[in-house]
Amino acid sequence: MYITNIEQVEDKIGCNKILADYLVKSGIPILGMMDKIYYFSMTKKVEEKISNCPTHIKLFSKVVS
Repeated sequence: MYITNIEQVEDKIGCNKILADYLVKSGIPILGMMDKIYYFSMTKKVEEKISNCPTHIKLFSKVVS
């Protein structure tokens, strides 16, 4: 289940499906999805996972704030 009014949530980070799949497999729950952008709560754990993700994921990922 996703949050449907994701634009009202502060402290979130959006990304494409490639990075979202990596974060979900790492145990980070999805906050919501809108227009093919997946949103996660901006936490230290999410920041660590994004900065330490494999190179091939960094090459094809897109982060939207």
